[in-house]
Amino acid sequence: MVVVVGVIALLTRGSPKRTATPHPYAANLKLSDLKMSAAENFVGASVTYIDGTVTNTGDKTVTHAAVHVAFRNSLGEVAQAEDVALHVLQTSGPYPDAVDLSVSPLAPGQSKPFRLTFEHISSDWNQAYPDLQVTDVSVRQFADLRQAKPVGHRQDSSLVSHHPRSKAAYRSVRSTLFQLTLEVVFDLMEEVIAVVRAADAVSLIGIDHKAELLAGFD
Repeated sequence: MVVVVGVIALLTRGSPKRTATPHPYAANLKLSDLKMSAAENFVGASVTYIDGTVTNTGDKTVTHAAVHVAFRNSLGEVAQAEDVALHVLQTSGPYPDAVDLSVSPLAPGQSKPFRLTFEHISSDWNQAYPDLQVTDVSVRQFADLRQAKPVGHRQDSSLVSHHPRSKAAYRSVRSTLFQLTLEVVFDLMEEVIAVVRAADAVSLIGIDHKAELLAGFD
């Protein structure tokens, strides 16, 4: 019984961890220009970074992505495997800031610098670049209203532009609206002129009264 348990433990330890099935849209995210670096954090621990460029070659906007990273040993076996969130770098501030794609989405055809962060890597790592595979992806489920227009809107505009009767009706409505606008403007002008004339008449009456008072003093 002890031997059987030992064999099972050895087989479990030696078998690599299976990765989840990649999202169908994952194939549209291309990772390139990979660079690795290491630095110390504020507590003095070593942190490893993988920087690169991610490009969205599909037709959807990506709001989240995760990468399966496999570090191998000198025998080519997987020494460490992790699923890490892909963060893009924002360089608007004094220092690059790694943020999730939910904060800075990746539009179709767009490329952005990205960063993967590792606080610990196995000592069995062979110091070579790890295997990277995009697995989990989230995309927007609604169309961009600035680019997509309702089908009915396109049909109406085509009718106006191609049908002769629709053109004539459109011109008639436009002419009527223009005439109504002019009439409203003229009415407002007449009202303003009437108010100004009334004010002038009151001013003249006041002047006449003052003249009569001054004549009484004489």
